[in-house]
Amino acid sequence: MILTVRAPGAGLLLALASVLPAAAQQTDTTKARRDSVISLPPIEVVGSIRPVAGPKIGSGIPARITELTGAQVDAAEPRILSDVLDQVAGFSSYDDLGSPYKLNIQTRGFFASPVVGLPQGVAVFLDGVRQNEPEAAQVNFDLLPIEHVKRVEILSGNGSLLGRNALGGAINLVTSRGEGPLSGEVEAAGGSFGSASLEGSVGGRAKNGLDYYVGSGYNREDGWRQQTGGEQYNAFVNLGRSGERSGIRLQAFGAHSRVRTAGSLPESVFLVKPDSNLTTGDYEDLNSVQLAVLGYRQLGSGRGSFNAYARGTNAERFNVNQAADPDAFGRTRSRVVGGTVDYRLATTVGALPLGLRFGADGSASWNRISLFADSTKFGGTREQTTLVESPIWDVAGFALADLAVGRVTFSGGGRLDYVRAPYRNRLDPTKDTTNSFTRVNPRFGVDVDAGRGVSLFGSVGTAFRAPSVIELACSDPTEPCPLPFALGDDPPLEPVVATTIEAGLRYRGHGVNVSASAYRTAVKNDIFLFPYQDANAPTGSTIDGYFGNLAKTRREGVELQATYGFGPGHLLYANYAYT
Repeated sequence: MILTVRAPGAGLLLALASVLPAAAQQTDTTKARRDSVISLPPIEVVGSIRPVAGPKIGSGIPARITELTGAQVDAAEPRILSDVLDQVAGFSSYDDLGSPYKLNIQTRGFFASPVVGLPQGVAVFLDGVRQNEPEAAQVNFDLLPIEHVKRVEILSGNGSLLGRNALGGAINLVTSRGEGPLSGEVEAAGGSFGSASLEGSVGGRAKNGLDYYVGSGYNREDGWRQQTGGEQYNAFVNLGRSGERSGIRLQAFGAHSRVRTAGSLPESVFLVKPDSNLTTGDYEDLNSVQLAVLGYRQLGSGRGSFNAYARGTNAERFNVNQAADPDAFGRTRSRVVGGTVDYRLATTVGALPLGLRFGADGSASWNRISLFADSTKFGGTREQTTLVESPIWDVAGFALADLAVGRVTFSGGGRLDYVRAPYRNRLDPTKDTTNSFTRVNPRFGVDVDAGRGVSLFGSVGTAFRAPSVIELACSDPTEPCPLPFALGDDPPLEPVVATTIEAGLRYRGHGVNVSASAYRTAVKNDIFLFPYQDANAPTGSTIDGYFGNLAKTRREGVELQATYGFGPGHLLYANYAYT
């Protein structure tokens, strides 16, 4: 059951980086006609992950970029981001913790996931603000305000200039804002397994030019597996003023999520009672607050933009182990401040159009991790095993140039990252240490307009991810960490470097959009979690583990996507991906 109430005069959806044709509900935005260069409308362009340079957007992006419209996001009735991305070629989700609020997103063999230990390699942004958590590079999807997202940018591959986590792709969530007369919306839904949701919003633009959007959402369900219920709620505000030459926006949101999770099952149990939960009592309790200021201004013949933000996340987790092992309890606290400055310029070299984009970003985070061995089920106590702090900071610069020569667009650019990660063991200061990482990641590409709606592209580039706090602190196989991890000064890990070669084609015409690509990604020093089996531990005990580098891994595959838009708001799509 879904009940939707809309007030008259609903506002217009404003695109972040380009105007999309109304006939296409899903668009591979690398359009195939060089004569269809689109000038940016007089609205803000802040935090886009699109790699194309300059205030004009044409057909020269040598990568697969998909944009999901507000209609597509709403049609998915999403609780979390993974509910939306299942319709995109090359993206899939699966349930690792027995809860629909904790689904993993996988693309090209990399993950964006709330589960620590998977090879994280997808950067996630909210209006250009990074949402990967600093302590383990994971993404807590149940804290993102998906009810208030009206457009999603998806970059497949590692061509993103804005993310050091973007080994396999990057995702940017563009939030709603007020436009036009005052309007509001209320939606309620309910279903099986005790699921229920309620969301509402109000927005508009005042006569003085101030636009506003205020919304909130609530979701809950009992879970289809035993003792796996959860609930989440959030509040979101966007206030701003935008014009043809400048604009500024204040954004704030807070979210809470409490979810009871479950582990995997032996096949013998699954075949008899698949809703079983052998570790009843696991839970995650998360809270998050974010404040951001975003703006843009015309500077000469180009446009500059910026964002500055502060984020705070608190997490409490409890993990029930088998009867003979103590349980694990942990608290983490992260505080992050950061920002990005970005400048785009369209000019010429002789008679050839040249687009330039360059900028810098940086952040500083303060992370505190406390872990305990919980023996209360044996009649014992909760004993602290870990108290560590890690003040991480990073800075980066990026630049990109696009040169159009007739029907061919050549692209080149790169990103320089520096990450410094001190480690402070408050229980044993002799184990204090500091790790730092520096990496230059270039990328090059070419896009050819073949005519009749067809374009071809090819690219090669590298991407980089520094080891996270937990990965660095739990990397000694001779001293494995009790999961979810007891941290100590361990041998340093090498950063992950991924080099991707990709080629593809696109077609667009008469409501039809088709894209296809083939890629090969060679990865150096991939970081994986290795379970540790103590010879003296009870049979089947895997509560210990350690992180380590794999010298070389490889991902390769193909992705095919076709969409057909017809009538008012109707869309057919078909996807295939092989990795």
